[in-house]
Amino acid sequence: MTTAVVDIAVDTSRTAAHAHPIAPVRPGAARRRAPASTPEILHVATPDAAFAAFAAGSSAICLSPFTGSVDVARRLADAADAAGVVGVVPFVARYHPAVRAARGRVAAGELGMLLTLDCSYLQDALLGADDSALRPTGGPSRAFAEVGSHLCDLMEFVSGHRIARLTARTRRVFDRRGGVAVSGEDIASVLIETDGGALGTVVVSQMAAGHPDALTLQLHGTARSLGFASERPGELRVGGRVGSRLEGEDGDRHTDNAFDAFLAAAYAAVDLFPPRDIPTLRDALRAATLAAAVVESAATGSWVETPYGGA
Repeated sequence: MTTAVVDIAVDTSRTAAHAHPIAPVRPGAARRRAPASTPEILHVATPDAAFAAFAAGSSAICLSPFTGSVDVARRLADAADAAGVVGVVPFVARYHPAVRAARGRVAAGELGMLLTLDCSYLQDALLGADDSALRPTGGPSRAFAEVGSHLCDLMEFVSGHRIARLTARTRRVFDRRGGVAVSGEDIASVLIETDGGALGTVVVSQMAAGHPDALTLQLHGTARSLGFASERPGELRVGGRVGSRLEGEDGDRHTDNAFDAFLAAAYAAVDLFPPRDIPTLRDALRAATLAAAVVESAATGSWVETPYGGA
């Protein structure tokens, strides 16, 4: 397989190619234009690049959340489907072995009836007024679209439930960051009800001191509970009537192989079209739909329905 680096900046292309190493380098490609040849799969950072890839017949791995706009997310998913290619979103948390084990236990009925879900994603990237937003999401939500998308995808992936309705409160701590006006929330607190009748809480914050990247997921059923924390990604906490135990081995999150597993699945999906069991642009659409519901609920103070159809 021939691999190429494409970037609007020549120096960026060369630096990336030499670092990995990758050859040949195709420097200075226009942002809206795919490479002259048609690679099987591209790594893209903007919706424009994804649309170009699909039009050229290439599959694409798209940065997440990629877009916070429901309309753009839907058009991207439709474009990939129409072209018969794969648009993959890196909801990498799905690929921790402990997460896979948790999903298998839920599917096997080991939890009994799922009663409650307790989930959070905490970061400290925006703790100070001079910290800049990580990247624009193309929609009205910031923190929830940025990291809540990963959390809700993981929760629905593991539990098999879908968030049916929610009510949310959000907070923007600083109206200006580094002297620049900002929009969107820094913190979101959400109550949810799933299509299976479970109740839950979702807390997202990019202003949680001491937490560079802390995702937690707790599922409680009538027979058993399960707990996962990204800061100890090799462990799965299994709870019962008489206590709980840890399964697996703790590992440094920086050496966890979840990202490698994700990439392997993404590349395999190109040869196994239609893709199965990988996060696609339909999941990105789902994430954008939930982020929009959070914004709507926070603005109106009401419960908002979040049907899964079309995602």
